[in-house]
Amino acid sequence: MFTAVRDNLRRFAPERLQAKGLSRAMRDASGAEEPWRMRTLVDGKETEYRFFFVCGFGKSGTNWVNNLLNLHPRVRCDGEYFLNTFGWALDQFTGPPHQKGHHEPYRTIATEAVHDLVRRVLLCNLRENPGATVLGDRSPRGLAEVLPGAPTMWLLRDGRDVVVSYTYHYLRLKPEFNLKHWSEGIREFFMPYAERYNASPPESCYETARDLLAQKRWVGFVSNQWAKRVTQDLDAKEGYTSPLLELRYEALHADTQGQVASMFEFLGLDPAEAAPVESGGNTKAGFEQERPNEFYRKGAVGDWQNYDTPAFREAFDEYAGDAAARAGYGEWTTAA
Repeated sequence: MFTAVRDNLRRFAPERLQAKGLSRAMRDASGAEEPWRMRTLVDGKETEYRFFFVCGFGKSGTNWVNNLLNLHPRVRCDGEYFLNTFGWALDQFTGPPHQKGHHEPYRTIATEAVHDLVRRVLLCNLRENPGATVLGDRSPRGLAEVLPGAPTMWLLRDGRDVVVSYTYHYLRLKPEFNLKHWSEGIREFFMPYAERYNASPPESCYETARDLLAQKRWVGFVSNQWAKRVTQDLDAKEGYTSPLLELRYEALHADTQGQVASMFEFLGLDPAEAAPVESGGNTKAGFEQERPNEFYRKGAVGDWQNYDTPAFREAFDEYAGDAAARAGYGEWTTAA
């Protein structure tokens, strides 16, 4: 694996990165390892790289934040890596006391190897920006530490808007993807809507989406997924030890430039060095025209109000009401 990564990095940035000590973590003043920082040689000079993570429930703005972060010349963020899955494997290996992995030196060997693997994967971001020194993973996942000490940006969005955006996202996908993605019960319910959506001209897609969002079964299904994740994330936040920046989709809309500055400062970077938000690359808040068949569809705040029926409200309150209130999204501002 080391040879493959080394060769890839040489191809992405020829004659710049030397393989010796490629993924060695740095240490703090006390000598403790800092897995989220490393040094290696670039053009014969020692260069420091730092790593960070962006996470949040799907359709909460992780792609938007990714694009905003890449406005800075020293940043390269990409995804979806889901590097937290390596942590799950590590927990399985080191957790049970009866297993060898629970004890030393196996625990330390495995932990350092996983951290090394994560750093090597993220170093491949240099293929897109060889000059970057702050490298990140953007994945729509739960809040969990991947590299201890690594800065994490965690996104929250009103669950009602998530339900709407999530619905359009999966309706537009090819049927064969949805057939594999859903469990049998919800798949059989969902597929007729997806087939109708993809067979319709763009102007008719809204009717299909509106019909599906008026179904308590579907709204409850998505609301329940969002509520479970948000509840888990709020619990994880209480014991999170690495630097954590909580971002709200709504705040990003209201003050994109200010929020972007706070993100760069959180990463120890000068916001003034970044390109302006207006420079393109899907970085501005929202889109001038709604595009129901595109990944970047609308990007709006409060779009749920266009789909607020008694069934929508009943399902969301039943399956996600408590989580929404805990996350600060508990009030209804329109009458169904």
